[in-house]
Amino acid sequence: MHSDTLNFITLLAPVFFRLFRCDTVDIDLQRGVVRGYNPFVSFVSSPVRGRGEQCSRQAVIRLDLSGNFKIAIISLDYDERPRQWTLDIAESNTADGHGGNVQYPASEFSVHNRQVRLYSNGRPGYRSATIDGGYLLKVIDGVVKQGSRLSIEISPGKVSWAVGGRREDVESSFVFQTSVVFAAFNRVVGGSWRNGTGICRATVNLRRTPPDECLLGTHQCDVHATCKNTRRAYRCRCKPGYQGDGKKCQDRNECSVRNGGCVHKCHNNPGNFTCSCHDGFQLDKDGRNCIDIDECSKRKGGCVHQCLNTLGSYECRCNDGFSLAADGHSCNMGSWCKEQGCDHSCEVTRSSFICTCRPGFMLAPDGRNCIQSCSHGNGGCQHRCTHTSDGPICTCHYKYILGLDKKSCSPSCAINNGGCDRKCSTTPQGMVKCNCPNGFLLHKDGRSCLDIDECAVKNGGCSHTCLNSHGSFECICPEGYKLLPNEKTCSEFDECSISGTCDHTCVNTPGSYECVCNSGYEQFGQTHCGDKNECAQNNGGCHHLCVNTEGSFKCACRQGYFLHPNKKDCIEMDTCKDDEAANPIQVQCRRNKMKETCSLVCASGLHFSGNRNESYRFECGSRSTNVCMGNTCSLEFPRRIKFTIISNGCHLLQRITGHQMSSRCISVGIISYVKMFCEPRWKPRWSRDLTEDHTSIIHVDMDVQLGQKFKTSSCNNLCREKYTRQFRYVMAFIQRQFQEELFYVTSPREKEFLLMTSRTNDTVCPDGQIYLHGKCVFCSAGNFFDLDKNQCIQCPSGTYQDSSNQFGCHVCPQENMYASPGSSSLSTCGSECLPGYYSADGFQPCTLCPLGKYQPQTGRMFCHVCGKGINSLSMGSTSFHQCQVPEFCTLGSFYNTSIGQCQLCPIGFYQPNKGRDFCFACPGETATDYEGSSDLTQCKSRQCGGSIGKLLGIFESPNYPGNYPNNIQCTWTIRAQKGRRILVVVPQLFLADDQCGDSLVMRKSKSPYSITTYDTCKTQQRPIAFTARSRKLWIHFKSDGKNNDQGFRIPYALFNEEYQPLIESIVRDSQLYAMINHQEILKDRKLLTALMDVIAHPINYYKYANISWAWFPDSFVRFIMSKVKFKEKLMFAHHYFDNFGEILTN
Repeated sequence: MHSDTLNFITLLAPVFFRLFRCDTVDIDLQRGVVRGYNPFVSFVSSPVRGRGEQCSRQAVIRLDLSGNFKIAIISLDYDERPRQWTLDIAESNTADGHGGNVQYPASEFSVHNRQVRLYSNGRPGYRSATIDGGYLLKVIDGVVKQGSRLSIEISPGKVSWAVGGRREDVESSFVFQTSVVFAAFNRVVGGSWRNGTGICRATVNLRRTPPDECLLGTHQCDVHATCKNTRRAYRCRCKPGYQGDGKKCQDRNECSVRNGGCVHKCHNNPGNFTCSCHDGFQLDKDGRNCIDIDECSKRKGGCVHQCLNTLGSYECRCNDGFSLAADGHSCNMGSWCKEQGCDHSCEVTRSSFICTCRPGFMLAPDGRNCIQSCSHGNGGCQHRCTHTSDGPICTCHYKYILGLDKKSCSPSCAINNGGCDRKCSTTPQGMVKCNCPNGFLLHKDGRSCLDIDECAVKNGGCSHTCLNSHGSFECICPEGYKLLPNEKTCSEFDECSISGTCDHTCVNTPGSYECVCNSGYEQFGQTHCGDKNECAQNNGGCHHLCVNTEGSFKCACRQGYFLHPNKKDCIEMDTCKDDEAANPIQVQCRRNKMKETCSLVCASGLHFSGNRNESYRFECGSRSTNVCMGNTCSLEFPRRIKFTIISNGCHLLQRITGHQMSSRCISVGIISYVKMFCEPRWKPRWSRDLTEDHTSIIHVDMDVQLGQKFKTSSCNNLCREKYTRQFRYVMAFIQRQFQEELFYVTSPREKEFLLMTSRTNDTVCPDGQIYLHGKCVFCSAGNFFDLDKNQCIQCPSGTYQDSSNQFGCHVCPQENMYASPGSSSLSTCGSECLPGYYSADGFQPCTLCPLGKYQPQTGRMFCHVCGKGINSLSMGSTSFHQCQVPEFCTLGSFYNTSIGQCQLCPIGFYQPNKGRDFCFACPGETATDYEGSSDLTQCKSRQCGGSIGKLLGIFESPNYPGNYPNNIQCTWTIRAQKGRRILVVVPQLFLADDQCGDSLVMRKSKSPYSITTYDTCKTQQRPIAFTARSRKLWIHFKSDGKNNDQGFRIPYALFNEEYQPLIESIVRDSQLYAMINHQEILKDRKLLTALMDVIAHPINYYKYANISWAWFPDSFVRFIMSKVKFKEKLMFAHHYFDNFGEILTN
């Protein structure tokens, strides 16, 4: 092609492009293809693959509406079911789909599932029940579905959308006012972490503004009309002062209607009018009113002597001895006319004189005084003057008030509010008075109102912090204090008065509180208590086995050992095979969940008779004789145990044994004979015992011999005393086993039965307890319960008892130890070994722990090993710190002595100190998020979720008010019964700021495409209340593996749907959230609980009627009462009460 032709085409290309270019951009989100071009449409993110579904590609475009293109039309084809975020149009490129994370002001239009939402955070003071607590202008459910074609039109100040035959328009100065708009498809503008599927095709069309006929001059508007260009054509409108259809305009005579507003003269002009005043007056600033001219202010008005200004005129006066000349300004010598009674001047005739008046005045009937006429100075009237024989009468123009002088006129409140800034009123004298509302002070100009800084004077009367606001002020209380109804005084709030503040003990402190856990428990989540696993720390100090229990722990020994009196060490026991061989009745015991169950096994000679449900008799073995051979306490020295138990009946329940009993030798000794029989217990008719008549008595009779260890060389008093003490202990043990239903009777050939020995609700205390200060109590430590005497007895010398509720005392380990009577500790038996020492029984004489070992506790029988090949600094070491380990472990780790190196604390454990050989176990069922935790606060509960069916309740993040754990998912469901709706109050919400890794959503069901009520991933410190958009609420909270925060504690209430308009009018009113003290009410657990209780159970109104309003500031009470109209109170009372007049008086 010739070069000149190429140059010609190059020059004309822009022209042809402007004439014939395609303004439509078509985006295929199924194949990822873009067709068409528009220089005002650019891609921020080109179509990229999304979730993998057919129509899941995502794209973000930028629309430039600063040029001729002012209208954007976006058409969407939903060939698939809309799922989650399919469209997001916003004025900010950081929009998150919820109207947030944007620069102010900004608006946002989004489609989530089938729901359309329109946000605007630029509307001042606007706050509604929203999807995420932000600023929501409109939300509509069920707009789109599979197969829908949705068209959205965006233009300055307006957004419209249409689907099928349905169309919605929102015109507002708070929507889409910027020249740049972003649109995201199958995701939100701010990021792809919120995305969806369903849009297969998006068409973007930017419309040009129509030709501006007004600018080109091709319009048909009248010369006295204005031309305004519109989307399709233009509009003509007559200019002010003209009237007509715009294409033909004619002058409007404004003076024909109330004189055009002029108080004196109105002059009509083409398209306008002007006001003028009579002589002596001038136009006021408003161009309509006329005010007096002070002629005397300039050269005394031309008067020689004195000048007196009057309304609309002035007059000259002369000094004494002079009279006014005929010109009205000069003064002549002499005052003969005044002496004759003439008001102005006089003329002398041959026979007399005549009084005369100045121009504009006429002589009164008395021939001496002068009356002013309307022709001079408007008769002294400011507005209208009407002449009469008695003189002029003054009236005022429309909306003006005649003054007390009957001449002047002042604007009424109907004219520019009387010139007042706020309130305008008319006094009885007809004057305008400006007033200011509370919180404002009237300016010295009498019109303006100035804000009063109440905080500047005595802190506004506030006891703590005073916060001034425009026209008001607010007293703010520090954390831990509550504002009293007088709205000025802060009172310390006792958080401990709220049920459930702490799991165990709550201690109120000034402005705060502390939670204290019981012994054996540790605190987690700031207010919760969990069982402390003492066994995780050096095996609980136990020699052999450590068994953790709820709130405590126990040491146990391996087979062949028994527990030392210090309850930690284990002592090898003597063999008991000889005893078992000679024992016709064997005792077998086992443990199940820390409960010891024992059986009496009759090897031979079992005799059983009776009925297992009415009465029975059991007998095994044969009677023994008590023999003391010479000076020896023989093994054949049995003692008889006999007692009775009151039972609810003679019941023997058959017990199926699915596994073998584990037999072990216990300190009971040899049982040679057992006899038990049960019979009904009949009461005399005169008995006042209110228990059931059909109780029974179980009689127990046994012969018991103690074991080999009690055999001595001589049968002396010491032997018998020690024997007797041990026997009492054995007797108490056996009786306690019966009373607690822990004994079974069996034989190798018979089935096993459980002795049902539950006590009745007798009027006397059960065995082991005494009646003291109006209640039954156990015997304290240092005492035991004597079954024969039925009272608490002090432990005798040489014994001790370190626990309560015991039937005997422990004998000191050595015969030469003599503890004082009533001893309650093993240490009273003798001098225990100090830390760093040990001995065979834990008592002196003691031996130093050798090198490589240590012992941190007193009275121990062994030393801990530092580790393989590791020595201690010296003999007698008392802690692991004195072990010379090759590696010093950091926080969150421990030294593993078995492998000789430091290891991270596993999940569920923590270590806040350095250089330790163990990790603490997390309390209760809590766990840490990761290995290597170094603080107790990192132990978190993971319990959450469930179905909630009550009318009133809460759901909270796990471990609240402590930080929630990572990688957690919780689900709650709330279902409202028929005729009820769900109210939710979010006092505060703290979520980690990590790109929506942590989120809380409330919607109708588990399906992500169901109707959404609330969805957020942001911290929200201002409270928000809203009603659910469905009767069922599926609540889901999740956290990722990154950061975490405090979470939430959210109350809800199910209320009668008849009051939904009232509830919504309250929660959607910005006044509920405007004041800080109102926000604090929605954060106050006690106050919020009372409000929610009345909402869920209106009849509970009377529960709080006398005290509830005393809890709330007066401003909050006024706000609530303004919402409760008379008819609603009437309906409320009629629905719940027979006599509804009572509630109206409250």
